[in-house]
Order: sequence, then structure tokens, then C-alpha cells
Amino acid sequence: MLAAVLTTDIIDSTKLTSRALSQVRELLKKEFDFLQYTYGKKRVFFEIYRGDSFQGLVLDVEKALEVAFLLKSAVNKINLKKNKTSRSRMVDFRMALGIGNIDKVPENLKEAGGEAFLFSGRSLDAMKQKQQKTSLKTENEDLNHEFEVHFKFFDLMTERWSIAAAETIYYLLQDMTETQIAEKIGISQAAVNSRKKASGWEAVSKLLQRYEEVISKKLR
Repeated sequence: MLAAVLTTDIIDSTKLTSRALSQVRELLKKEFDFLQYTYGKKRVFFEIYRGDSFQGLVLDVEKALEVAFLLKSAVNKINLKKNKTSRSRMVDFRMALGIGNIDKVPENLKEAGGEAFLFSGRSLDAMKQKQQKTSLKTENEDLNHEFEVHFKFFDLMTERWSIAAAETIYYLLQDMTETQIAEKIGISQAAVNSRKKASGWEAVSKLLQRYEEVISKKLR
């Protein structure tokens, strides 16, 4: 069975306080519940381990990158600012997406195995040496090379995200309109539109479309 495995670790986690790490873990747990509600409990599985990493299995392979971006933007929008005068700090992590066959549909991740897990885990280890934040590994090398280029630009773009930009991307990934986002976070629709442009939403949207297209054509 074809599946996607997402393996991540928080960048510079040793520089975060135990309180900050706890905040990240609690947010991730809420996001995992949201994703299971959205895609179905039998379609996505997540597990936090070592305190600063998590792994996820997504059976709807075409939606795996959307899931990854949703989790990234959710974590990026965390504000670790201690008080009004201190500088905001964005939390970020490496994301290694592996797509391949798995042995079976598991009840939990401890029972899962297959090439998708190998692709994802090995890619994450290699990323630490290459200073990458996002990677995709499949058995199709042409596809791997294409997305290596895409993700270099994606990483450069997200390096410039503010916490406000990440928050806007997070809600756009949930198909919320500018008006709905404005009501949600208490700003004007014009301000949302400005954040949308500054965050590079059009490029993110195009990348997701391209991903779904090539996964369907080249791996399905």
C-alpha cells in the first residue's frame, strides 16, 4: 500500500526552554486531533517522540504535503515572546516526507513499517548535514530532484515569514476566506490580504497543486 510518512525534528530545540517545548507539544497534539477529525482517524496517525520530534503516517498520499505545511505553519505561528518588550521568536522544524509502500494499515505507528518509513527517516538524517528544512524522497529520482529545487525556494521563502504570515498561511490552508480569517484573528480584510501576499501564498498554493498532480501521475 502506498503511503506518506512525515518525520520531523525541531531546529535548535536545545535552545528552547522546557516551557516552550511543552507549548509546542500541546499545540501539536491539538493539530493531530484536528487532522484526524479532518481526514479520518484511520487515515492519519501521529506520534511525538524524544520530546522534540514527531512522526506521522498519511494514507491519503496526495494530501500529505498539505498536512506537512499545515503543521509547519501551526508551529511557526507560536509566539514565544516572554513579554511585550522582548523580541518574538519563531519555532521551526525540519520536515522529511517519504512516499513508498508500507506493510499494512496499522493501528498505531509502533506497528507500522515499510519503505516510506525508511525514505523519511534517512532523509531527515541527511538534511541535518545539508542545512535543508524540507525534503521529499520517493523511488522516482526525477520527482525527487524536481522537489529538491521546489523546496529550496520554499525554504528561502519561509525563512522570511513572520509569525503573522505563518498564522495567515495556517488558516488559508484550511480553505478559509480572507473575510473569515479577518474575523478569526481580529484584523481587517485588507490586512489579511497584505499578509497573504507577503507570505507568498500564491507560490505555496501552486506548489501544493504541483505536488498533487505529480504524485497522482507518477506514483499512483
